[in-house]
Amino acid sequence: GIRDIGVTGVQTCALPIFWVRDSGQWSRVASAAVADVVEFRGEVLASVGPQLMRVQGRSLEPLTGAKARFDLQRLVSHQDLIYGVGSGRISPYSRGRFGGEDAYTWPADLGWDWGVMPSRVTRDALSHGPAMVVATDRGLGVLRGMSMTSVRGEQGLPFEDTLCLARGFTNDLWIGTSRGAIRQVGGRYDYFAGRRWIPGERVSGI
Repeated sequence: GIRDIGVTGVQTCALPIFWVRDSGQWSRVASAAVADVVEFRGEVLASVGPQLMRVQGRSLEPLTGAKARFDLQRLVSHQDLIYGVGSGRISPYSRGRFGGEDAYTWPADLGWDWGVMPSRVTRDALSHGPAMVVATDRGLGVLRGMSMTSVRGEQGLPFEDTLCLARGFTNDLWIGTSRGAIRQVGGRYDYFAGRRWIPGERVSGI
């Protein structure tokens, strides 16, 4: 089975190179503008622009003919659904299509009144227990059920310019920012500033 999935960029290439690691060996799958990958129901899915692709051997094939209304920067497997995140927008993928329908049965990116994310600048997204968390340059967007709320300085977030997210070992959430790292446990935030706790201030991956 597939063990690790990832995207790497090479400066001399116009497009990222997509690799799969299987049984200790790396294999080149495709040269495509892959933004993110996720494992879902035994398959590895990738986002290329507004489209969902599936990894088939050493190639990428469209999962469906449907396309999102925006480029999918992040893919998140959450509550047995795939969510596409990009440019301040979230859209679920289900039954061969993105989004849902509004009260007048017109297609909509959001079929429900979730609320507004703190910013259109989205950097990362993560399924964390019952919530989906989105990192932006103005704090976190937290989707629970059909309700989107913002977590900013007023709610106790030490620094709002968030870059990346990761799950910890004891239900804690780690947040990388442009000025240090944050660990959230329950309603408490621990802030690890650069130079004292980590080699540099900008934390782009955890």
